[in-house]
Amino acid sequence: MDSNLPGYKTLLIDELTYRFTTDSNDIYECAFVSFANYFSAYPNIAANFYSFNLVLVSDSIKHKGTDQRIAHTVIRIVSSFLSSMVNAVVYVCDPTDGRDAARFKKFRNWYSYTSPPFGKIIQVTREVDGGGMTLRTALLIHEDNPRKDEFVQAYFQVLDKE
Repeated sequence: MDSNLPGYKTLLIDELTYRFTTDSNDIYECAFVSFANYFSAYPNIAANFYSFNLVLVSDSIKHKGTDQRIAHTVIRIVSSFLSSMVNAVVYVCDPTDGRDAARFKKFRNWYSYTSPPFGKIIQVTREVDGGGMTLRTALLIHEDNPRKDEFVQAYFQVLDKE
């Protein structure tokens, strides 16, 4: 990934949680949370599945338009997490507020901001019916992860059961 991207300075809260503050004083937290329970049928890789959560912790209500520095910061965090080449990240857009389609489109667009996208990170997307609502998901994994094919196969199989 291009090290000259204009991302925000991040603060490591704990091993799996990051925080950053935008120029308009919005505070975001990025967290990786174990998704092992969803992949228990795949014991060789289950412990290496994580969900990715991006939460606006404090909204200043001063922001205008699109802040691409947020995208670059998130890209840097996710790419760094996956650079170990042992983990996979699943992103699920929260559908409860009705803004999940826009959120998912934004997330997919973030993926294309860098060349190659996210450094050497592969993105696989899938939409599934989750109890009468559409769940928009993405799997992110390093292209050199030696278990890449296992992760992708498990991701599709778990979603196909939903």
